Amino acid sequence: MVRRAVAGLAGLGLVGGVGAVAYNDDGSATVTIKDKQGNEQTVKIGGDGGKTFSCPDGTEAKLEPIDVRAGRVKITLREVRKDLKTLEKRYPDGAPAKVVKRYNALAKRDDKLVDAYNTAIDEHNAVLDADCDPE
Repeated sequence: MVRRAVAGLAGLGLVGGVGAVAYNDDGSATVTIKDKQGNEQTVKIGGDGGKTFSCPDGTEAKLEPIDVRAGRVKITLREVRKDLKTLEKRYPDGAPAKVVKRYNALAKRDDKLVDAYNTAIDEHNAVLDADCDPE
């Protein structure tokens, strides 16, 4: 199952680079991805004022790779949606077939990225449910 998930993520073309997570007091995580050129992109995951948990030592180590993956997906999703909006602005009254094909491919990729993000969040929540106590 893990192999299938990794293969599915590889097909999404997620942003690459070194990922780091900082956990905030409000329960959110700030994920930063730094590429080979030194460019950083940051995204916030969670922290919408929901449940709070008391977790044992080592829980952050379990959550970090999941949260980095969720951050990569969210950053990639942001880029895909920017491309979609650019095409929508450029061709408000219809586009050539080649552009429509590109748009549809981006829309399909958007759907897959949303699924991948939701899967990562479900995994994150499963760790919390298994290891932590609600406060």
